[in-house]
Amino acid sequence: MWSNMSRVLFHIGDAPCHGKQFHIDAQDSYPSGDPRGLKITDLLKNLTEKNISYYFAEINKSTVKMIDEFTKVLNSLDGSRVKVVNLNSAEDLSELVSSSVSSTITDSKSQSLHCLAGKSLKKISVDRSSLAWKIQNMRQCRATLYKAKFNGEIDDIKDQRIQLTEQKVVIYLAEKPFAKGAIRYAYAGILNGSKFVLKKTASLDPYHNTMKFYTEMIETQLIAKILATKYFDILKIDKNIKFVDVNLIQIEETGEYYSIEEFIPGEFVKWMNNAGGLNEDIYSCALDAFAHWTYQATKEYLIVNDLQGFRLDEKEYLLTDPAISSPEGYNRFSTTNLSLKGIKRFFRTHQCNHICKHLKLAKHKYQILPDRNTGPLNTEITG
Repeated sequence: MWSNMSRVLFHIGDAPCHGKQFHIDAQDSYPSGDPRGLKITDLLKNLTEKNISYYFAEINKSTVKMIDEFTKVLNSLDGSRVKVVNLNSAEDLSELVSSSVSSTITDSKSQSLHCLAGKSLKKISVDRSSLAWKIQNMRQCRATLYKAKFNGEIDDIKDQRIQLTEQKVVIYLAEKPFAKGAIRYAYAGILNGSKFVLKKTASLDPYHNTMKFYTEMIETQLIAKILATKYFDILKIDKNIKFVDVNLIQIEETGEYYSIEEFIPGEFVKWMNNAGGLNEDIYSCALDAFAHWTYQATKEYLIVNDLQGFRLDEKEYLLTDPAISSPEGYNRFSTTNLSLKGIKRFFRTHQCNHICKHLKLAKHKYQILPDRNTGPLNTEITG
C-alpha cells in the first residue's frame, strides 16, 4: 500500500528484459517477451496510476534500448519518462537512492492537490512539436469565445459571479497536448495570428466538460487577478507581478470546452502549491505574503495559493493556474478548492515575513511556525 505522496521505484539492472524489442543482439531465451505473459504497458500503467516515480540505475549500455522503449510507453500514458541515473560502483548506490528520493519529495511538494485524486483521468501522449506553431499541422476549428469579466470589488467576491460575453471565432488547434499538469492538458493554438495555450481537463467525468465547470476554473484565475491587482496597488515594491488573462472557448464541431490564455515563452516555475508546500529555492516574500493577505482582504472568505507561472526576469512574473480554497464557498472555484483543509495547510507551514508585518496581517490560529527572517533576501518596500 502506497500511502505517501512521494513514491519511488528504484530499479537496478545490468541486462535488458525479455523481448527482442528491448535489446539489440542480446542472448534472449524468450525473444517473444516475458514467459509469464507480463506486458510492459500494463506494468507501467500501474506505476502511473499510483503516481510512482520510476528511477533506473544504469550499470552498462546494454539496457539503453530497453529504457528507450519504456520511456515511449510512459510518454504515451502520461507524458512522463524513466529517470536514468548512472551506477558506477556499489559505493555510489546509497547516494543515488538518497538523491532520487530527495528529488521525488521536492517534486511532490510542488504538486497541487485536487478533488480528482483517485478518479479516472484521460491518458494522452504529449507532443511538444506543436510548439513550432505551424498552422498547416493544426486543425482549423470554428468556435465560440467567451470573454470573462468581474464587475465588482473585493467585497463583492462572495456574492457576485463573473459575466461572460461571447463572439464567434476561428482557431487553429494542435491535435495533441504539448504538456500535462496535475489535472489538465495544455494545447497550442493560434487565434487571430497570436499564440495561445488552451487547457483541457484530464477528467473523464462528463460534468467536467461543461460550461459551468470551466466557468469555475476561469473564475478562480479572474478573482486571483483582481486580488493581486489590489495587493500590488497597496504594496509598493520594485516588481511587476500579475495574473495572465484567461477566457473560455468552445469548439463547435465537438462541443469541447477549453480555457484559453496567451502563450508566454519563458521559464515556468512554481512558488507554492495549494497544500502548504513552498519552493524554498525560489522563495518570494511578496507572493508568500500575498497568499496570507488574500485571506484577510476577503474577510476570511478565501485564500489564493498554488502560485505558479513565468519568471520573465528577477522583477517580472506572470502567474497562471492559481487555486482558491474557501470553506464557505466550497461549491465554487473548481476542483482545487480544498475548503478548510486548504486554509489549514497554508497556515500550518506559513511563516510571516517582513511584508506580512508591514501590512499588519493577523496571525491565524493554525500558525505554529516562527516568523521568517529572510535578511538580505527581503523584497524592498518602496512606499
